[in-house]
Amino acid sequence: MVVCTCGRERQLARCLRALAAQSWPADEVLLVDASFGGIDITLLPPVKNLRVLKAPAAKASQARNLGYKNASASVVAFTDDDAEPDTRWLENLLREFDDPAVGLVTGRVETPTDASGETLALLRFISDDGGERFSVDLSSADWFERCAFGALGNGPNMAFRKSVLGGWRGFSERLGPGTVFGGAEELYAYAEIAALGAKVVYTPAAVVIHPTQVSLEPLRKRAEGEPARAMAYICFLLAETRFRGLTLRYLAGALFGQKRDWKLPRQQRERSRFKLFRDRARGVLIYLGSLFPRH
Repeated sequence: MVVCTCGRERQLARCLRALAAQSWPADEVLLVDASFGGIDITLLPPVKNLRVLKAPAAKASQARNLGYKNASASVVAFTDDDAEPDTRWLENLLREFDDPAVGLVTGRVETPTDASGETLALLRFISDDGGERFSVDLSSADWFERCAFGALGNGPNMAFRKSVLGGWRGFSERLGPGTVFGGAEELYAYAEIAALGAKVVYTPAAVVIHPTQVSLEPLRKRAEGEPARAMAYICFLLAETRFRGLTLRYLAGALFGQKRDWKLPRQQRERSRFKLFRDRARGVLIYLGSLFPRH
């Protein structure tokens, strides 16, 4: 199991207590520290088989890759320091790997139980509470769009089988928190893994609460910037990946009003034509700026 932290020690302590209480204990817990100052592990609750790794930069993809490469287990689960896994989270993820064709399993990400009003609405816009269990592979007509555009949930709740993913290069370090894209590294990873021929499963039985602590103003800024970052991600798919044709097909379907049953209503936020144009233009600029990173 890999837990990535950017130094949020109070939230991390809550996460580690939840991991210590799992019905199916992990063989090892790799805590990847991507904070600038480093964390004080003496202040954290005890967890069996805990090992701390220091990431070279505060980027989620680099931290996850470091944990994945150093994990000794055949199946590697991921969560974040600001997530609180349910007691049977790991058990319910791992049971899906009884099928040898499965290479990736994701689970349900729930909003905090005390969230309400604008906070709840914003959380539901930028996260996924999920739906019924499903699986996709290359024989599924909509495998790419489900993997690459949000049907499988997000990073605090996922597990990978290493033996199936010998050709996988890891999370793209162009994407994710700590980059101008701000996320989408897990979505691109899901698509890459399915493209390798592995079955990908979403199970609502594996639950984490995320985030466990919410501040309204940062949440507003994140939600406001989400459409532009989504456009930047689409530019990345079109310009830099082998999924150009599949991305164009997905965009064409959206342009002509193709109904997608997997896309939850709260993910489809109404915006004016001006805002749509503005967000798309910003997204293109974000992508172009990513080609010339500042050092």
